[in-house]
Amino acid sequence: MRMDKQKMPRTTGTLAAVVLSSAIGFGGCCLNPEYNFKGKIGEDQVRFYERGIYGANHLEVITSNGDIISYLDSNDDFQLDRVNITSGENTAVYFSHSKNEAVKKVLAEAQKRFESYLAKIIEINTRSLRE
Repeated sequence: MRMDKQKMPRTTGTLAAVVLSSAIGFGGCCLNPEYNFKGKIGEDQVRFYERGIYGANHLEVITSNGDIISYLDSNDDFQLDRVNITSGENTAVYFSHSKNEAVKKVLAEAQKRFESYLAKIIEINTRSLRE
């Protein structure tokens, strides 16, 4: 049976658009593509990426001494919600909602470093535009 294009239901395009937008949403579409990065900053290996429906920002840093620091901003406000620090076999996890003063100090320092890495990423990512 032959179907003319004019007789095709028009919902096909709408359905395709819904499926595509859902796939993009669940795939973690980038809310902040200007920060996407994987490379070196100084002696550190740095990777920034977004994941999830709400655009959680992840910054992973492997320092020159091998420590791994993972920064997480879970709701795209660029305020850290968690920091994991792995040194050798030991991993310490610090949550922003902690009432512990020592943890608050670690998070405050981590926030400064997080912002510093983001500024450097923007500088690197826009360098070719300035040249």
